Amino acid sequence: MLRKLEKEKKITNMLYDSKPWLIRSGEVLKRDKHKCKSCGRKTNRVHHRRSALYHPEMSLYPGNLVTMCDKCEGEIHNRNYNFVNIGGGSIYIKTKTKHSRYILG
Repeated sequence: MLRKLEKEKKITNMLYDSKPWLIRSGEVLKRDKHKCKSCGRKTNRVHHRRSALYHPEMSLYPGNLVTMCDKCEGEIHNRNYNFVNIGGGSIYIKTKTKHSRYILG
């Protein structure tokens, strides 16, 4: 599982480091007034409603993007791990078990 998570992170980082992503995410943040669509908190984070990893054709589509804070995005993904980089090596640490709803907007 660790190798799969590292591979997924590498693929998605290619998108997040690209100029088209920086432009599009800026447009989405402006559209949403930098407010999480779930809780209303100020944030600079953009969430894909459909995964960029599994639906790359939708990765820059504005209708697939929504402004969302770290807490709400973590709940949507039901994340039970945090990515931690220690001395150049990557590890995942189980930290959360909370379940939550998925927001489709």
